[in-house]
Amino acid sequence: MKLGDFYSKCVEHGIRADKRGRAHINRLLKEEKNKYDKLEGFEKECYDVERLRNPFTDCRILYGDRRTEVKCMMVGIDAHSDELLLANELRQNGKRVDLVLTHHPAGHATKRLPEVMDIQTEQWITFGVPPHLAESIIDGRKEWAIRQFLVRNSDAPVDIARVLDIPFMGVHTPADNWVASYMQKKIDRARRRTVGDVIDIILKEPEYQHHAKLQAGPALICGKKESRCGRVYVDMTGGIMAGKSYLPELSQRGISTLVVMHIPDDAVDKAKEEKMNIIIAGHIASDTLGMNLLLDQVLPRNIEVIEVSGFRRFHRKSGK
Repeated sequence: MKLGDFYSKCVEHGIRADKRGRAHINRLLKEEKNKYDKLEGFEKECYDVERLRNPFTDCRILYGDRRTEVKCMMVGIDAHSDELLLANELRQNGKRVDLVLTHHPAGHATKRLPEVMDIQTEQWITFGVPPHLAESIIDGRKEWAIRQFLVRNSDAPVDIARVLDIPFMGVHTPADNWVASYMQKKIDRARRRTVGDVIDIILKEPEYQHHAKLQAGPALICGKKESRCGRVYVDMTGGIMAGKSYLPELSQRGISTLVVMHIPDDAVDKAKEEKMNIIIAGHIASDTLGMNLLLDQVLPRNIEVIEVSGFRRFHRKSGK
């Protein structure tokens, strides 16, 4: 498989799993094209043209030729500098490594990560949160996130990839879309009454079982297992969690239980005030599930995967 084909398929299947729907995505891409056409000079020169066909600013080929033939890839949740050095060491010892694939991105894909937070806005609106309120909450959180990412030296791994000439790619939101959609459907379709039932559903997935054995399984941090779960929202995509401000809005609109990858302390305090149930399914386990679901869609079985940085490959399809 060519690197460019693999990248394009990751984007396409990320769109397929996006809760906003294809029509919404197409409208965003059209708006982006209109913005691009109005740019001139240096501003146009700096523009990332991938934005014209890829709505996920945190999914990019960070280094490498799209024509590169990929027969073996190293895959990790945080496959950055150390993993690139490991890939180079393996190459020096005769092992083929054609691509290092990271879930959490680096380089310019990190700097623009806050832009995918609008996914959360659209989800809240479907719950009944007024658009003006949903957008206001996300805009405030995006401003904070942009400040955090702009000061990071996120280009270091990309420079290592360039010096070592190792193709390097990040795929974040497409994978997160898959885990959010998959787990939401699993929970919605299952017979469940209590919060404990929801945890049992989560633990049926091999990724969560694997990490539970590593003492990183699902954790109930607000509520009791015996409590009724009510309506459950799997909040696992959209870049960065929106903080605490959106929790009262969801609670008032009938959301009783949140299933998340992670949650900040102030949001935990707010959830307790709202008497909501919060299940941390597990960050690395959830990311691994999302990556596996995406790879099941795009990766032929004959491509070798080297598991690093918390990732473990579990197959759910018979293969291509």
